[in-house]
Amino acid sequence: MLRSFPPALYTALILVAVLVSAPAQAGQDRFWPTKERWRKAFRTAARDPVTWAPAAGAALIGLGGWDSDISDWAIRENPVFGSNQNAIEWSDDLRTAAHLAQLATLFVVAEPEHPWRSRGRRFVVQHAAAYVTTTLTSGLKAATDRERPDRSDRESFPSGHSSRSFSYAASGRRNLRDSGLPRGVREGLGIGLTSLAAGTAWARVEAGKHNPTDVLVGAALGNFVSVLINDAFLATKPDIMVGLYLGGGESGITLVARW
Repeated sequence: MLRSFPPALYTALILVAVLVSAPAQAGQDRFWPTKERWRKAFRTAARDPVTWAPAAGAALIGLGGWDSDISDWAIRENPVFGSNQNAIEWSDDLRTAAHLAQLATLFVVAEPEHPWRSRGRRFVVQHAAAYVTTTLTSGLKAATDRERPDRSDRESFPSGHSSRSFSYAASGRRNLRDSGLPRGVREGLGIGLTSLAAGTAWARVEAGKHNPTDVLVGAALGNFVSVLINDAFLATKPDIMVGLYLGGGESGITLVARW
């Protein structure tokens, strides 16, 4: 059975990020994003449909009082995976498939000058995003203390499988967006990534490990955090500064591109 990398790996990756991504020479743009870039990334992440749509769905189900009803029906009928045990196994495998798919998208990013440096940078930043997602998910689990539908423990809200899978899917879609693939191919592969994450989330409901609101909030959290970190740390286009200089018998235009 496929398994995801252990969470401890991401702690090391965050430390490596500074070494991989830091400017090679003094005077270049700093690694840590500016306040303006954080604000812009925050707005983009909040407005992303894969953030607000699951959050709105969770609110609707919660306010309607349908959470337990949907969960009980899924556990009883197992309409997709056939049994609770199959759902547990599929949730693990689909989560890891989402991870592997995200890793595969690193190889299609269009960066002709420094392709491997770009891929290494993205690998580190995107796995740091997954680690942050996991850390926030664990904190919410401890704070909410919600019992799982199968009553195995009190770590139901939100779903870690869902938040991690949607984190991978969000990073993968960012890689596809920055690739040279045709638009139709990018969109089709992006839908495939999101479908893997959605399958992971639903499998957790059929497995009796989570209520629908657990996986929907997990999806919104994972997508929001990864879009935020991707857009804050990985600029899709360089910032261009143009200046005109005159004098001293020389004139010209200065063009400076900064990451």
